Amino acid sequence: MESPRVREAIGNANSLTTLDLGCGTGRHALWLAECGANVTAIDFSEGMLLEARRKPGAEAVDFLSHDLHKPLPFANDSFDLVVSGPGS
Repeated sequence: MESPRVREAIGNANSLTTLDLGCGTGRHALWLAECGANVTAIDFSEGMLLEARRKPGAEAVDFLSHDLHKPLPFANDSFDLVVSGPGS
């Protein structure tokens, strides 16, 4: 996620409303928040979310527990950017 190619594709993340689906321990969510995005990060695993919330910068991310097999609790068009990918 942090590669120059991804940075170029995202452009200026400052103030982008971003959703990280299956955030795990928050690697991508925390990086996006560091880049200035407003990040909501979702994962099913409370253990992963607990670890994510312990990391530096976690206070800038809204971490939520949610089963991605169910509809998301957001209105359509709530986010400028949605990411989902392997991370740790």
